[in-house]
Amino acid sequence: MKEMLVNFVLDETGSMDSCRDATISGFNGYVRSLQEQSKRIRFTLIKFNGKRITVVCSDEDIRNVKELNRSSYIPTDATPLNDAVAYAIKEIENKLRERDESPDVLCVIMTDGEENASQKYTTENIFNLIRLKQEEGWTFVYLGANQDARTVGRSLGLRLEHVSGYNTARTQQTFNQLSHMTQTYIDNGLINMMEDFDGTNKR
Repeated sequence: MKEMLVNFVLDETGSMDSCRDATISGFNGYVRSLQEQSKRIRFTLIKFNGKRITVVCSDEDIRNVKELNRSSYIPTDATPLNDAVAYAIKEIENKLRERDESPDVLCVIMTDGEENASQKYTTENIFNLIRLKQEEGWTFVYLGANQDARTVGRSLGLRLEHVSGYNTARTQQTFNQLSHMTQTYIDNGLINMMEDFDGTNKR
């Protein structure tokens, strides 16, 4: 099996406080599911809010990834989504330069708010950057709550079959579905999120 790098970009802005415990629990369950699935997964976690973008772990063996808790996940401030996505992509690029063989790259972006605080990157910048990386074989998945996720995903250059809305009241279930989706991607390289994770706004 070819090695896979899962890069998780996780919203830690103020609006996520309403689903803080569910996000912690769901994320931890997601990590445990990856730990059970394969020893060939490397994992990067990047949290973001208007105060800081934090690399929690980078290119870490999935078996060594630590769980989140209320001390390590503290939602606050605004949503610099563009800056966070660009930062995550640059982080992966730097890690890939250190390798002789490139792994498959899956980048998961999870947020409950739209861009409102980036200082360095515009949405057009991210659109071009994501399109370039998709051409290089990277896969991006976007999970957006409390928004028109497909419109946001389209503006960021993502393939619509890799974009889904979700309801923060169903955060735990969303992570469960994400675990299943990731396993499918590991098994056959396919992702299809044509139906929203919360069962609403179906096409």
